[in-house]
Amino acid sequence: MSTGFQKVISLPGIPARVSIGDPTIASVTVLKPTDRGGKNAGVLVTGLKTGSTSLLIWDRGASMARVITVAVTGKAAETISTLKDLNLETEGQVLKLSGSTPNVSTYQQARESLIKPGSDGKPAELIDQATIQTSGTVQVDVKVVEFTRSELQRLGINLAGEFNNGGFSYAISNPVASASNSVANAFGLTLGNRAGDLTANLNILQADGYAKVLAEPSLIAQSGQDASFLAGGEIPIPVPSGNGTIGIQYKKFGVGLSFTPTILSNKTIALKVSPEVSDLDFSRGTSIQGVLVPAILTRRASTTVELGENQSFVIGGLISRNIIANANRVPWLSEIPILGAFFKGNTYSREDKELLIIVTPRFVKPRAADAPALALPGQNVGMRPRSVWGQLFLPSAKEPVPGFTTN
Repeated sequence: MSTGFQKVISLPGIPARVSIGDPTIASVTVLKPTDRGGKNAGVLVTGLKTGSTSLLIWDRGASMARVITVAVTGKAAETISTLKDLNLETEGQVLKLSGSTPNVSTYQQARESLIKPGSDGKPAELIDQATIQTSGTVQVDVKVVEFTRSELQRLGINLAGEFNNGGFSYAISNPVASASNSVANAFGLTLGNRAGDLTANLNILQADGYAKVLAEPSLIAQSGQDASFLAGGEIPIPVPSGNGTIGIQYKKFGVGLSFTPTILSNKTIALKVSPEVSDLDFSRGTSIQGVLVPAILTRRASTTVELGENQSFVIGGLISRNIIANANRVPWLSEIPILGAFFKGNTYSREDKELLIIVTPRFVKPRAADAPALALPGQNVGMRPRSVWGQLFLPSAKEPVPGFTTN
């Protein structure tokens, strides 16, 4: 029984005596037939706090007492009873949790309820022997795509991204359908919006340079452990020291990704993702002791989402803006004092580039020790039998041609 609940134990008659081993765990009250509306007598047991104790009942005329074990559990026991293959036992004031369950979040909630301080302000003592039925290993496939927004607008695509605590909103205009012939063979991105259930299929022509895949790594990590990836390098930065010498400090740049998966159940993964893309910009650099040190332009994001296996989510809105100045001059005439200003001019154009990061987690597990080895690329590619090769090129060869199989 749970704390705060009551249970009636029916008896053939009014007992001569009742005794509870630990009155702080449960209380007992004798019920007469008149108290039960003319029914048999009994005892009323009320759970007070978590633990187990013994209840002794002496019937009239009996020399031996009947012994009943009273186990009082917390309200979390009701939740634990609904979990598959998870059991809760009480030994005195000690709780013992055993079995296994595939649901991590429900298990954690139930465990916290079990060790929650009782009415005496002390947490219950818990022996946790439960296990989680999950593979424990997660593979995350990531695709980092960069595209020029002006080029997409020229194709009739209006992509409006809004990043706010993991929420995204996307809008695609009608001209996309008319441009489907030229972009249908590009890779497809499926964008989901939890707030409005807005889904859009965005086709970008990668082959014509409208988009560029910066990185496409696949990383594997244990549940709760970190994994990271960097496609780029490190640039040496001169750093003046106190004694007048120059030291070297290395800064990373490129496409980086770090993630931490947490398996919640055999179908759900909580994923913390922190992508970062940085570029070297010599136009905004500075000079240290005569050495030009470039600036590092960085686009960074961090979010935590809960996904099902093989479900994808997209991080957008990482925009970098470049202003390009083009000088137009007429040879010789633009160099004439005063009048030369009429034969030259500057035009400015703005280039906005945006990153889309597509993340897809899935469960993986190691291959069995007795499983056949995986074939290497090209290992099982068969060509013509040796008889044909022997007739055309190697009539006297007795061994198969390397790289080919024979029938």
